[in-house]
Amino acid sequence: MGANESRESDMGAGSSNNGRRRSEAQDMSTGEVVASVGAAVAIAYGMYRLLFKKKEKESSSQLDLEITQASRFLARSCTWEKPKPDTVKLNTDASSYGDWGSIGGLLRDSEGSLISAYSINVPQLNDLTQLEFEAIRVGVEQAIRRNFRRIWVESDSEPAVKILNGGTCPAEAKDLVDEILHLSKKFQTREEVTYTQREANKPWDVTYTPREGNIPADILGSDTFPIKSTDILPNSIRQCLSNSNIQNLLTSIEKDRNGIVYKIKENRKYTLKLKGGF
Repeated sequence: MGANESRESDMGAGSSNNGRRRSEAQDMSTGEVVASVGAAVAIAYGMYRLLFKKKEKESSSQLDLEITQASRFLARSCTWEKPKPDTVKLNTDASSYGDWGSIGGLLRDSEGSLISAYSINVPQLNDLTQLEFEAIRVGVEQAIRRNFRRIWVESDSEPAVKILNGGTCPAEAKDLVDEILHLSKKFQTREEVTYTQREANKPWDVTYTPREGNIPADILGSDTFPIKSTDILPNSIRQCLSNSNIQNLLTSIEKDRNGIVYKIKENRKYTLKLKGGF
């Protein structure tokens, strides 16, 4: 095949790919559109390099382009589900900041109303999974102090949820996990569950939720949350309404109460390779 035919083949493949991207763009979010524009610019630059920047002694040339799309909305969605009237629901989250971490969580009743919350900086822990366990432990203790008999724990840490439901526990987290499981016995007899499905009327239940279904806990688990305490009552939160984090927390709790459907995002990385021979 001659050089012209090779280049025409490459251009045809590029046109076909562009056509597919145009058909998919109808469902794209703003972030995806930006990623697609970047991809188009990269492709144009690659074609320019292939067609006009060849060297006479160059027998072949290849340009590898890597495009990262940061937030693609999936077809899946989730909602925050209210607990039963005799159950308190605990949502937890954690963040790691190198040498230390931050944890947070909140207890809500069957109406989705806030009972109490907590937000703590943890200087001695930096492993994210251990921080997730610490966030759960603090919330479970808070529920016990309030004499709840049934608890539904929900976390966006799939590893932590799997371990608490019988999965293999790493040695460094064993003490924390053992303590949580010991505390769980105070909620009557523990029953086994999987992280994907919750069965009714369990005194102790731990399930996984995507991050989009865990927004209030995500806010509380950040180091930027303005109130740091193991027991934050609703009145304390309402006294700081001018703070943007407080506003976001109350808004997200209200959305959960109203059953708002959240689209689930995922990060995807695409590698586009343009090849051409001379």
